Amino acid sequence: MTTTHFATAPTGPNRLLAAATPDLDAHQRSYGPRPPVTEPSAFIAAVAAAGLRDANGFPVHRTISPVAGGRRAVVVADGGESEPYSRNSSVLLGRSPHLVLDGLSAATAAVKARECHLYAPPPLVELLREAVLERRASGYDCRPIAVSTAGQTASTDAPAAAPRARDRVVGSSSVGLRKRPTLIQSPETFAQLALIERFGAEWFRAVGTADEPGTTLLTLSGEHEPTVAEVEFGTRLADLIDAGYHTDPARIRAVLLGGCHGTWIPGSMLTSATLSSAALRPLNADIGPGVLKVLGRGECGLRATADITALATRTPGRCCRRLEAADPRQTSSLPGDLAPATACDCGRITRLLRSALDTFGEDLLLHRRGTCEARGNLPDSRA
Repeated sequence: MTTTHFATAPTGPNRLLAAATPDLDAHQRSYGPRPPVTEPSAFIAAVAAAGLRDANGFPVHRTISPVAGGRRAVVVADGGESEPYSRNSSVLLGRSPHLVLDGLSAATAAVKARECHLYAPPPLVELLREAVLERRASGYDCRPIAVSTAGQTASTDAPAAAPRARDRVVGSSSVGLRKRPTLIQSPETFAQLALIERFGAEWFRAVGTADEPGTTLLTLSGEHEPTVAEVEFGTRLADLIDAGYHTDPARIRAVLLGGCHGTWIPGSMLTSATLSSAALRPLNADIGPGVLKVLGRGECGLRATADITALATRTPGRCCRRLEAADPRQTSSLPGDLAPATACDCGRITRLLRSALDTFGEDLLLHRRGTCEARGNLPDSRA
């Protein structure tokens, strides 16, 4: 696809969050005016050449192509934060709503959809509806986009909740919303589509890795209030912590990557681990919903794991008590009662629990003796 550059393409670390304010004028100052509508085949080819992957690590062009051939297709942006620690969609929709809307509009044109929905966190619904009206009133983009609260209906015949981008059932390209071909992606993916449409695949691949080009949003939490950062794929975790937390990685006991269903990575591995699937796979880890939580040297890993399992399963303490019963010398397998059918839903967080045993296994013995490796922390009823 030949791309006309209407503005200087973003060159700094912020591609998705380049606009200073969320209004349309600021959006156009940062990204230039809306480009001409691209032929569907050329748009899909550009997405394929860019190597864009969705939140599940699946090539995005392969989710667009089947929908493009369907009748009465639907496009859905799922902005509901299904991961408790994530703030990515909220920050992106609040900071760069028009970039997301540009991507939605481009995808809608590419699949010739008759319907387009944006499901958003409740505090942002009115801002996004105003953004849609602003685009229409100015003539920037008159494509109708229905904005609804995540978990509520977009129209009288819509389901009670939008299909989840990260829990997407295979085959939604042919049978999705109301049994129609449906393209479902996160707001971040649609924003990336807008950048590819504007600046092309070569520009998109200028950062990141060969297998995972571009950038991704990460919610950073642990030692401060959660913040959202845009990070290039391939960045060393140690560099990310140094820049994002202003903390010496040597002070970090472990990091949790991937949220409530993610993996604890010991601090000793931070200098060698990078933000890429190839580097994370040997650690049984992945970026997942884009969450990185830091655990300092003075914090108890078992207590932190108990808090996370309580948040994820809403059965406080159950998972951690089963961890307490585990043999820390046999951390390659979980206790037999940690099965998918358990009341605390441990089947969904098996990876988290296994990584806790691997990373904090010796703490189990210390806790039974009334001590803890984390300085100044003693076990309580949660650990």
